[in-house]
Amino acid sequence: DGSGFDYVVDCIDDTPTKVALMAHCVEANIRILSCMGAGGKADPTRVHIGDFASASRDPLAAKARHMLRKRLADPSVIDGPGDGSPPLLEVVYSSEKTAARLADLTQEQKDAPHDFGAVGGMRLRVLPVLGTMPAIMGMAMASRVVTELGGKGFSPVPAERVGKSVRHKLYQRFVTRERRLGQGAEAGPRWTGPVGIDDGDVEYILSELWRNRCAMTGDRLGTVLTLARWDLSRPSSPSNIVLLGAKALAKFDKCGGSREFLGEEDAAVCAKIDRRFASVRESINGVEF
Repeated sequence: DGSGFDYVVDCIDDTPTKVALMAHCVEANIRILSCMGAGGKADPTRVHIGDFASASRDPLAAKARHMLRKRLADPSVIDGPGDGSPPLLEVVYSSEKTAARLADLTQEQKDAPHDFGAVGGMRLRVLPVLGTMPAIMGMAMASRVVTELGGKGFSPVPAERVGKSVRHKLYQRFVTRERRLGQGAEAGPRWTGPVGIDDGDVEYILSELWRNRCAMTGDRLGTVLTLARWDLSRPSSPSNIVLLGAKALAKFDKCGGSREFLGEEDAAVCAKIDRRFASVRESINGVEF
C-alpha cells in the first residue's frame, strides 16, 4: 500500500515494467524519481530533473508517457502540479539529441535470435552507452532524493525550450508594456520608474521562476508568451513579474492589469503566486530582486 516509503527510485530498462511501477506509485501517492534513457548520450551538461512532461529528446520518455497516460485514471499528474511544488512523479533525463542508433544485429544473432537476450522478450538490439552517463544520472537522482528527504530541496532547471530570439522579443514586449503603463491614466498607486530587468533576466523568469508555465493557470505555454508586472505599486523586478498565456493575460488586463484588482474568485490564484514570490525571496535571504 506504499506505507513506510518516502521515495521510490526507478532505474528499470523494460518500459512496461517501468510504467507499471510509475502507475503504482502515483496511485499509492508515493513520490517516485524515474531515470530515462542514457543510451546514445554523452553530454553531462544536458542532464535535467523535471516533471514527466518536460522530458524532451528521449524516446524512452515519449513511449513511457504514452503508456502511462492510458493507464492512469488521472493522467494530469504527468504534467506536474504547476504551482512550483515538487511533482509526485519526477524524471531524470538528457535533453541531448541521441548521438547513436541501435546497434546492428550480428549474423549469429540474426540466425538464432532466441539464443540471445537475458530474458524472454528482451530486445537484442541495444543502444551504445557511454559508461559515464548512467553514473552521472544516478548521482543526480541521489542528490535529488537526499536533499528532498533532508528538507533542503532545490528547484531543478528544466531543459531550455525558448530560444534567445524569443526571449529577446519577450523582453522588448515587456518594455513596451511598461512604457504604456507609465503613460496610462492613474488607477491607484502606481510605480513608474525604469524597467527593473534586462534581457538576461528573462531566462530566469521563464525557466526557474515559472518553469515555462502560465503563472495563473499552470498550463504549459506554446508560442504566445507574455511577461507582466504582478503588482503595479511595486517595481518591475523579477520577483514581481508573472508569465502569462494569452487568455490569462486578457483576463488580467480586463481586471485592471494588477494583482489588487483581481476579484475574490481569483483569491486562490493570487495566494499561489504570492507564495511563489515569497519562497524565491526567502531563498535569497529576503532580498528584493
